[in-house]
Amino acid sequence: MTELKNGINITWKQHLLVWTSYWVLVSGSAALYDLDFFPVFMGFLTKMPLTMLAAYLIFYWVLPQFWNKSSWPLAVLMVFGLDLGFVLINRIITWQFVYPWLFHGEYTFTFWNWYRISQLMVYMLMAQAFFGAYKYYFDLTETLKKERELRKQKQEAELAFLRAQVHPHFLFNSLNALYNEILQKKESAGSTLLRLTNLYRFILEECTQESIALGKELNLIEDFVDLEKLRYGTRLEIQFLKSSNLDLNAMIPPMILFSFIENSFKHGISDQQGESLVKINISDKEGVLVFEVSNPVSGNDDNLNGFRSGIGLENTKKQLELLFGGKHTLEQKIEQGQFHTLLKMPLS
Repeated sequence: MTELKNGINITWKQHLLVWTSYWVLVSGSAALYDLDFFPVFMGFLTKMPLTMLAAYLIFYWVLPQFWNKSSWPLAVLMVFGLDLGFVLINRIITWQFVYPWLFHGEYTFTFWNWYRISQLMVYMLMAQAFFGAYKYYFDLTETLKKERELRKQKQEAELAFLRAQVHPHFLFNSLNALYNEILQKKESAGSTLLRLTNLYRFILEECTQESIALGKELNLIEDFVDLEKLRYGTRLEIQFLKSSNLDLNAMIPPMILFSFIENSFKHGISDQQGESLVKINISDKEGVLVFEVSNPVSGNDDNLNGFRSGIGLENTKKQLELLFGGKHTLEQKIEQGQFHTLLKMPLS
């Protein structure tokens, strides 16, 4: 399969269909002039390899690399130069091989025939327009399909989260801790209730959005961490570091970061005896969000498998792949009794 820059794939059969259609259409149209089909079809067939190569170079290299606001004149110049170069190469091939084979010296070949050169340039541009139209149609249909799949995955992630992530056991523990604070008449009881309310409001309201501000996601994480501190008490220590250059208005998919935080408590801290340290580090490096989480982990096989294959994490990984198409990096490893997660993804 040929992989496009945006992660969409076109199979070799589709390429073959596109170029065969173009060859038959153009050759047939030209042959109708004098009804001499064989030499016209064969002549165009010998030009197809370089015609295809020019189209692929333009659509998979020149335009992706140079077609932007500042360098589009260079892209136009490169397209013209490539087309002219391949036309002249085709002229050489026709002069040395095609004419002797098809016409056996019956016609005189003039290399610098500007009418023929211009004609070949037009055919080259027609081929690129033909292929470009198909590529645009294919990309559009695949993008719409990808968006439908993303919406489905998002719905599944939300349901899985409500069903498995913020489960009744967590709610019970949070409410029980809140109840104890109220009995002891602690001033923090009100803020604890507010955090719990914010957490569930986020789940019910913000998760319906395609993207949210980074600041909202971080507020969710902070509320969750505060509730976990209430649950585990002094045996839990959190190091939460945020770089000063973070753009809190940058848009990210909802709960993408939160899933990894929740996972670290569900499969890490809950099984630990004694004090535990969770490290969270979020930074922005040239438009790329770098998100790191580390927490202690026990040697229990089920626990280790939970880190890698929980329902929430599997949905998160699928969403990352659908959203960023390989432009993100996700690394997870266990080292010296610590489970490390490193996520890098572009900010918008």
